[in-house]
Amino acid sequence: MADNAQLDVANWIFKDALDCVISFCFDNIGDALRHKERFNVIDAFEKHGYVPKIYLHVNACSVADNSTQLVPFLARMEQLRAIKEYNDMEIYLHYAPEKAYNGIDMDDAIDFLYSVLGVEKE
Repeated sequence: MADNAQLDVANWIFKDALDCVISFCFDNIGDALRHKERFNVIDAFEKHGYVPKIYLHVNACSVADNSTQLVPFLARMEQLRAIKEYNDMEIYLHYAPEKAYNGIDMDDAIDFLYSVLGVEKE
């Protein structure tokens, strides 16, 4: 389950953030390039031959996330053919212009999680 998911780190708009992730997590760029599945969720699906059940909560008003993350993700998902185990994906679009690329607040995230799990919130 993810809210405005960052599905491909290479498509981050803030390239400085990507540089920080690489330098923090790897000794050098060469090490990072050998582990592309850590930067792109579809590369991970292909490596493991498995797509888990996915719930994406997406703000329809987040032009940046939708054009650089969601749309390329869906385009690549159309091309997956060698996956042995493929589970369904559900995309929940909400309209929150005031949030833009910011995620939903904690209470809304918890409510969403409960609804996805089909559990009554106490």
